[in-house]
Amino acid sequence: QVAQLTVLAAAESKISNFQMVSNQPVLSILSRTRLTYITEFTASLGAPAWLPVSTNTGSGAILVIPLPGPASAAAFYRMRIF
Repeated sequence: QVAQLTVLAAAESKISNFQMVSNQPVLSILSRTRLTYITEFTASLGAPAWLPVSTNTGSGAILVIPLPGPASAAAFYRMRIF
């Protein structure tokens, strides 16, 4: 299986790892204190209906975020940081 993740972030957060664990994508990101990280998922970019995956508050530690596995051939994820 091949997974690709592209991140465009205004905040200075850094992805520390992205891997597949038991057919489930898992994202690890170095968080910044007091920032809010909202992760969302959609199966199509044509008419995206972004579904919430998780909301986390940064502590300066690494956040480990399991992402839902795709029910279809494509899965798109985004993270809003503020």
